[in-house]
Amino acid sequence: MEEDEEPKRPQRGDFVRHFAFGLCEVLQDTGDRLKLRDLHGQGRIREIAVDMLEISPPTEQNGKRTFKLSRKG
Repeated sequence: MEEDEEPKRPQRGDFVRHFAFGLCEVLQDTGDRLKLRDLHGQGRIREIAVDMLEISPPTEQNGKRTFKLSRKG
């Protein structure tokens, strides 16, 4: 499998490490927003705007793709 085939952004079921919220699971990608569930807190559901983020290429953690999300700027 070629590296180019990997999606460049998180999809449902992937994990993200958000700069403020920590580790979250992606519940939905609506195109301009990601819906996330906090994995280490109370399981809060949050929506974040993708255009405000830098999305780093994924690493693998416990068999799941994990993307790092940083503030754009």
